Amino acid sequence: MQLCTYTIVVVHFEKPFSMYKKIDVVENVSGNFLLFENLIFAVENTLKVFNEKKSASVDGKICKLLKLKNKIFVEYFEDESGFESTSIFNEDLSQDSNNLLDKKMLRGVLKEKAIVLSYDNEYNTITSIIDLECFEEEWTSNIKIDWHSLISSELLATWNNKEIDLIHYPSNKSVVNIKLNKIQLNNFISSFGNPIVQKILGLYKNIFLIQLQRGIILPIDIENGEILESYDLIKLSAKKDLVTNSIFLDNNDGKLKCLGGRYYYEFNLNNQKVEIKKDFGEYGQGNWWISHSTPFDNKFTFTGSKDGINSFPNSYGVFNTNSLSVEWSDGINPIGRESKGFYQTPPKMNNNMLVIKDSNKTLHIYDKKNALQQHL
Repeated sequence: MQLCTYTIVVVHFEKPFSMYKKIDVVENVSGNFLLFENLIFAVENTLKVFNEKKSASVDGKICKLLKLKNKIFVEYFEDESGFESTSIFNEDLSQDSNNLLDKKMLRGVLKEKAIVLSYDNEYNTITSIIDLECFEEEWTSNIKIDWHSLISSELLATWNNKEIDLIHYPSNKSVVNIKLNKIQLNNFISSFGNPIVQKILGLYKNIFLIQLQRGIILPIDIENGEILESYDLIKLSAKKDLVTNSIFLDNNDGKLKCLGGRYYYEFNLNNQKVEIKKDFGEYGQGNWWISHSTPFDNKFTFTGSKDGINSFPNSYGVFNTNSLSVEWSDGINPIGRESKGFYQTPPKMNNNMLVIKDSNKTLHIYDKKNALQQHL
């Protein structure tokens, strides 16, 4: 009989393992930042790529960045006129020759489509939809639009405090028009006045989902424009302290998912049931209170605190929806008005990095590879 020998390697961590290690901070960051393959950000009028020497400049202070495939769209306030304009750059930060977005404001991108705002000679707002693949204008309107969101490659949702309109913009036809003061919601408390749109959640199958205040979800059949029976998430969950400010539609699972307050919960759109998947416990007792969150694959990044509901979001982290646990967190604790800043918007992450911007315009940059190498 031949004997086999095995070697068992025991790795000992002298301190608790951290998934991410902070590798840098960048101060005075203008507007938002982009995190895809690389980290792209702006300081005043200069566009930069983290850990690379290349940069590019525009004639004004940068306020917003968007990316579509290999193009970077940089919105800024022109130094001379004060108006907003958008310049286009390639991934190597060379400027694109197309000037279709000059004197225009980029307000949202879905796949290859973009919502763009501009002004006419009398400074009236014009809303357009542009195909960013071929740089052609597909739809335009001079009707005042308060809020708007691209729902699909052919559907545009527009809304204000009085009505919601779903437009099939290739034909310029209204698919659904809802007067908010006319709809009847089950168990809606009249003292709140007319329903207010908090968020357009998107399309699930042929159902257009709108989030109103107080956890009310309004479903609309886009085939016939029929308003279906609304869902009251607070009532369905039997949790009066249910938070509804970070709800997202997961089309693959057919669920609405939310990490907010003391709960992570899911609402099944097929059987209309709310399932509380995680309860962090009473706030103010060292338990997490989640202020804001955003999904990334099977995780949520979040900002929050362990000091109670009235605390500034002084920490941030990553919540795993499979293990139902906070798998990593960091931040300054405690924090307050006189401190170095707080964290309103959740971190962005890719496969190797995690980045968050604090209220003092400082980027905190973490790297997963460095964290792993440090413990091996």
